[in-house]
Amino acid sequence: MATVSGITAAKMQEYVDENIVSGYVNTMGSLILVTRSGTEIDAGPVMDPLLPGAITQYYRGDKTWQTLHKNNVAGLENVNNTSDDNKPASLPQKAWFVAKWKPNNLYFIGDQIVSPNNEVVTALQGHTSTSTYDITKWSGVPFGHMGKTSNFQQVTSGGSVVTMEAAQILRGGMTFDNATDSLVVPTSGLYEITIRPYLTGSQNYTGGGKAQRNLVDLHGTNTMAWKAGAADYAWGSNVTQQLSANDKINMVVSCSDNIGSTWGTTGFDGAYIEVKFVSS
Repeated sequence: MATVSGITAAKMQEYVDENIVSGYVNTMGSLILVTRSGTEIDAGPVMDPLLPGAITQYYRGDKTWQTLHKNNVAGLENVNNTSDDNKPASLPQKAWFVAKWKPNNLYFIGDQIVSPNNEVVTALQGHTSTSTYDITKWSGVPFGHMGKTSNFQQVTSGGSVVTMEAAQILRGGMTFDNATDSLVVPTSGLYEITIRPYLTGSQNYTGGGKAQRNLVDLHGTNTMAWKAGAADYAWGSNVTQQLSANDKINMVVSCSDNIGSTWGTTGFDGAYIEVKFVSS
């Protein structure tokens, strides 16, 4: 491109006003002036040329091409390319299930919804809020089941704490205290307490069962029954109680005239107690 010197700014402005009718910047960043006759004059670069980059790059604010990476975009590093099948259930999703599904069949193991026979449930479409799903059995909700496993235990008319060697089910922070044969509540809230007194022996007698909180009788849990003859007798009772964190819940069974026993071998076939979180 030719260089002309000795021309004043006023003369240049006069030339432009009389001869230049339009202009544009080409892809190389040069200003092209178009005269009345259609001649195009390259007036030189007005900015650095924008050379094409690779499809894996982006044009940064400092006018350089940079490799596109998730760390270059604020917040994008939190996005993972996890397939839909492998995406975990979020805490809000779990909370939604806890609030919506009321029941006795399903619970969470980690991020999977599982049925009682440990089958992973992959489709819940079409179910309503009246379907029978017990998300209180989700691993995050406090729940404990403690049953007798050591066969027979004689009980008195005054009542005997049922000896439990261990808890069969502990979820959501619920623990077992061997010293007091109790389930230990992990957090304050409203709990459903279910007891199953079990009476055995060869004679007729009246038996009873109740739950205790920190070795003090829980109001509303005391229940009585008549055992006729040699046949064993079991029945159930439940009550809802407000409990505090670290409360210890145990079970007491009694019989008239100190002539009976309670029993259980698996934790489920005889006397047992359950404590289940209901709400905060």
